[in-house]
Amino acid sequence: MITKSKDEEAKSIASQNLVDWATRFHDDAQYSEFAIAVQRLKTKGYALPPPGPNSAPHNPPPPPMNRPTSGPDSVTRAAPGRGGMPPTRGGYAVRGRGPPPGGRGPHDPHQQQANAGNVEQLMITIQQDLRRLEMGLQDPSLLQASGIMEVCKRHRNKIVLMLQTDIKEEYTLQLIALNDQISEYLELASAICEADRIPGQPAVAASSRAAPHPHGHGHGTRATPGGPHPSAPPAPSGNTTTTTQREAAEPVDSEEMKRLEAELAKAKASRRAVEEQCDNVRQKINDTRVQLQMTAAPSTDTDTKATQFKHMLKSTTNSSVQVLRKAQDTVRRCRSELQWIRSQAAEYIAAFEHDLQQAHDMADKLAKKESKGFELLKKQYLNEMQMRKKLYNKIQEFRGNTRIYCRARPLSQQEKGLPDGEGSDIVGFPSAGEVILKDSGKPRIFEVDAAFKPSAKNAAIFEDANPIVQCAIDGYNVAFMCYGQSGAGKTFTMFGNDKDPGIVFLGIAELWATFKARWETEKTHVMLAVMDLHGDTLTDSMDPSKNLTIQKSDTAGIYVDNLTTVECFDENDCIAKVKKHAMAKQKDPKAAQLVYFHLLTENVQTGTQTNGKLYFIDLPGSERNDKMCTAMGNVLEKMQQNAKADQIPFKSSKFTMLLQDCMGPSGKRMFFLNVSPAKANLAESANTLAFGFKVRGVILGK
Repeated sequence: MITKSKDEEAKSIASQNLVDWATRFHDDAQYSEFAIAVQRLKTKGYALPPPGPNSAPHNPPPPPMNRPTSGPDSVTRAAPGRGGMPPTRGGYAVRGRGPPPGGRGPHDPHQQQANAGNVEQLMITIQQDLRRLEMGLQDPSLLQASGIMEVCKRHRNKIVLMLQTDIKEEYTLQLIALNDQISEYLELASAICEADRIPGQPAVAASSRAAPHPHGHGHGTRATPGGPHPSAPPAPSGNTTTTTQREAAEPVDSEEMKRLEAELAKAKASRRAVEEQCDNVRQKINDTRVQLQMTAAPSTDTDTKATQFKHMLKSTTNSSVQVLRKAQDTVRRCRSELQWIRSQAAEYIAAFEHDLQQAHDMADKLAKKESKGFELLKKQYLNEMQMRKKLYNKIQEFRGNTRIYCRARPLSQQEKGLPDGEGSDIVGFPSAGEVILKDSGKPRIFEVDAAFKPSAKNAAIFEDANPIVQCAIDGYNVAFMCYGQSGAGKTFTMFGNDKDPGIVFLGIAELWATFKARWETEKTHVMLAVMDLHGDTLTDSMDPSKNLTIQKSDTAGIYVDNLTTVECFDENDCIAKVKKHAMAKQKDPKAAQLVYFHLLTENVQTGTQTNGKLYFIDLPGSERNDKMCTAMGNVLEKMQQNAKADQIPFKSSKFTMLLQDCMGPSGKRMFFLNVSPAKANLAESANTLAFGFKVRGVILGK
């Protein structure tokens, strides 16, 4: 037996109470609130329980006698029709005569068609009268002459009755919207009538406040923050109990709920201040009128002043009405947002309960059939692995798909001996993410993701970018690039030495560490290639005689046709082949060297495959050829502007064409800026940092 959670018990109790109250007050004044609530839940697909023992009638009032036989509010008593249809008023069921809220009687197609026609005709009439009432708000003299306020109040009563019948959900929503608009206009008309004391309209405000509202409460019965409104009648205790229990059944424990409740309290306080201001204005109007009536011999000058004062008071009243309307809009918006949050919370709870029920069902099946349970667990495990990979990639995206690192090498003995202070150290590191150039003028500060002093080892420099290597195994495209002046330490950062291995060998170690951790579920084939790019000439380092072309396919993306590749079987084999093909000859300072790994990963249980690319690139010296970096900066700038794919200049150079997959939205790019600390190299160091600043600014949207 599965024990219900506290949320389930609260939900069941709230549903049962709502059905019991709707049945209990079926013939009472509160019926409209509960019946409408039940109708809304039914239209949304909620399964409601049948009426319980607490649904006994609540002393229903005796039927009214001598009811008029004609007029807009007359009731025609008709014998129950086929299927137990209740007596109707104007084609729809009369409140208190229909079936209980827990369910409806049999549907009569002819009756439903008649109801639809009546609803549409009623909505057309209401919209016409609403336009008349809106004209009356602009010219208050029309409110008394036309009697439109009383007509709209009758319309509101008809809407409440119509909402209690079995009508379509689209009609229900339209009628609720019309009722809200009528209530809002009647409140404004009541304020204007009280300010001008239009004869024959003394009880408009109270009447409009006391009318029921399809949301479960009337506009006029809305309590101010300090207590009930002075002109509103005492609220029935049944409504208070219903509202309290209904709110108790709804989850309101989120931080967003608390914030909206605080905003709602502020809006209520603002509205209370506006109402106090309106009361003061009304008191001033009354005092002024009494003084005018007590004047024995009014003169032309007095009449003129009285007219001016009246205009001033009317202007003040209009301003107060506008302030009140804004406060009402704020309250309405806060209520709407609060209702939305509550509905979202209810959906989350329902989804959680659904998932929890599924988990219980899975446990039962596992207990009965262990073999099927094992297959299900295996599937869930594979899904979990896939989700873990996606989340891991998302974490790296949050940290940045493009990151800029900077390191300065130590001063050489030759630089220390330069005359006129040209060998002085001008590079500083005020913080972990800042680099400063201290020249004779104002110091220049450049911001990067991480900055490293000359004493830093390659392992420390690669530590922050190390997790990106796993993204290549999961099927993403990754590029590590070293940029800077010739002699600034790019090649050392790439390959290092025996005591301090470079980022290429550190990346290889991370690859095989990940393979070892995943050997039970994944198998990865590693293919190695080495290329040189001099201008727009791409050369195969393993076979320079080959003619290489850059191609694109739907499955492999960007690839180099006719490129020589060798498979690496373990970490030591991969390191040996990199040293043989990438470090055997002296690098051309005018060319870029690319060490490329193609990673084909297969899940041994499902057979699914992913293709990832991993580049380690030693760019040419910045003082010799910056065409590649300029083209790359232009591509990143267009991508930051959300340009269309055909507008991004990938074809401006072979370098950007080759790295198109790595520079896409899902690609990862790690830049290592290498600078010389000597004053003699100030200009080139500044250019290197400026390039990194430009790339970082493009990524941050600066």
